[in-house]
Amino acid sequence: MQSREHVLILACVSVSDASDAQKWQLMAGIKSNILRRMDAAAPGVRICCVKFLQQVVLVQTPGVTDPRVNTTLYPMYTQPSDPSQRADPNDISLSLVSRDHPLIPYASLEAEGHGLLDRLLDIIHGDHRLDRQSQTAGLPLTETSDGLLVTATLNSLGMLIHRRPNVANKILNSVFNFNPLKLANSPMTPKNKVIMKSIERTTRALLVNIIKRYVCLAV
Repeated sequence: MQSREHVLILACVSVSDASDAQKWQLMAGIKSNILRRMDAAAPGVRICCVKFLQQVVLVQTPGVTDPRVNTTLYPMYTQPSDPSQRADPNDISLSLVSRDHPLIPYASLEAEGHGLLDRLLDIIHGDHRLDRQSQTAGLPLTETSDGLLVTATLNSLGMLIHRRPNVANKILNSVFNFNPLKLANSPMTPKNKVIMKSIERTTRALLVNIIKRYVCLAV
């Protein structure tokens, strides 16, 4: 699912030609179609949706500003005159869009981006199972594929922390409050124990990579 490439192409066209509403509507329709599959599709599709959610959050939140950006090299983007507020054009984000853009609703997209981040974080706390609690109650974790979905979600958070420092604290607080054992709604069978250990290893690897990255930056 080449989600970010589709978002990149369509967003760039929309930013370049603010009157071309058809392409923007096409992109919005594709996004809505994928998000609708998040809770009810087959396990493999839901894992792809997690990756898509990660990319949408990246696109629909402001990126890191870089005063070194030469705006003359990227005339298709509307950049602030203040160098300290210029966004990196290689990082596709809302920072490349004017707040008063006639076609792209900056505030609405940013709010949706933060809402989708909340939806992503809810996955690791088991809230994605509420809509089908009666069907999954008592079933082993492996039969609902929630373990794979949680692992995919954890793997998606590292890039969000790195690329969107403004939401890093929110993500870290969610990870710190994450207890894999709460996902086990059935006896701990050998297979469930393997899944729990896999989730714990993924969580540990995420935190270790974060620590290494910030230590390197500090040095």
